[in-house]
Amino acid sequence: MFGLGYVNELHRSIKIVEYGWGVAQAFTLKPGEIKPVGFGHVADSIDVLRRDGQLLAHYCTREIPRIGASRGTKCVVLRSSGVVIELKQHLAYNE
Repeated sequence: MFGLGYVNELHRSIKIVEYGWGVAQAFTLKPGEIKPVGFGHVADSIDVLRRDGQLLAHYCTREIPRIGASRGTKCVVLRSSGVVIELKQHLAYNE
């Protein structure tokens, strides 16, 4: 099973915290950075934080709008206009 990938289209670094399976996993994304889809379970929810730790947003993954292909890998795209899960047949690093 594939987990989520992430694309940071914001103009600042952000920290992502994934919650699920009884564990929290955190990582930082620089502006324009892509975290490829990995193996594992899809997080139940995610927090988006500023670098100083201030919470910007909390999302339940099942409530994030989905766009793109009808099937494929799931990539959370963070934009200034909001967050979507984009379904892609494949994820290229230059997209």
